[in-house]
Amino acid sequence: MTLDLPPGTRPRVVVVGAGHGGLECVLALKAAAVDVLLVDRNNYHKFPPRL
Repeated sequence: MTLDLPPGTRPRVVVVGAGHGGLECVLALKAAAVDVLLVDRNNYHKFPPRL
């Protein structure tokens, strides 16, 4: 499937929630040709295995 996007635009991915799954999703999309927006209700995140 191809997307007909105007030149210079990239698809946007919105990840809701910065829990373990949300962060894994963002990290998996790190090398993809997309703009990623991570939205979380809380302004903190502490996952000790990532420290």
